Amino acid sequence: METKAGEEEENKKRFEELRKICDKQEDRLQTLQATAFQLANYYFVFQGVILTATCSSATSLKCSDRWFLFTVSLLAALLNLVALMIKGLEYVRVNEQQDQNWSECNELHRIILQGKATTTDHGYQYAGNYNGLTKCIRYCTLAGCMVLFIGFAVVTLVGCWLIVCSKYDCGSENKKDKCIKFCQGPKCIRICNGS
Repeated sequence: METKAGEEEENKKRFEELRKICDKQEDRLQTLQATAFQLANYYFVFQGVILTATCSSATSLKCSDRWFLFTVSLLAALLNLVALMIKGLEYVRVNEQQDQNWSECNELHRIILQGKATTTDHGYQYAGNYNGLTKCIRYCTLAGCMVLFIGFAVVTLVGCWLIVCSKYDCGSENKKDKCIKFCQGPKCIRICNGS
């Protein structure tokens, strides 16, 4: 009788420990999610600044400067991609651990209720559904988010590469007319040989 009471007490203690662990994991998941959103937002703002500098008529960027903007944007994209991937994988890992803990918590709750005289649990069930499909969905969602991020990065990289040169193109007149173009910002003048 004492061993059964001791075992029941141990199950209750473990049950409470698991609930506290799950609550801490929930806080960790919210922190990871907030950090990932913050990283993505910083990246979007940074790219907005780069594209604004690229498209601005007040800038003194030349076509030969496009490699600099492209490189800065590429480095920002790679750093953010790696950081977001690390946060995303950690999010999935913590989520899986939480599901396993909830599963154990549910089992302990069932055992505790079986030991009591009344077996009504009033439908008491903790969250947590850990299976292979859930794991697959989480990794596919993470992959989808990374694909969208990469797509945005590619669009901004192409923009950084093409916009600088296209905005200073003062018209593609005939190259055989022996004219020289001088451009400053959006204003261009042509000096042609009179022959």
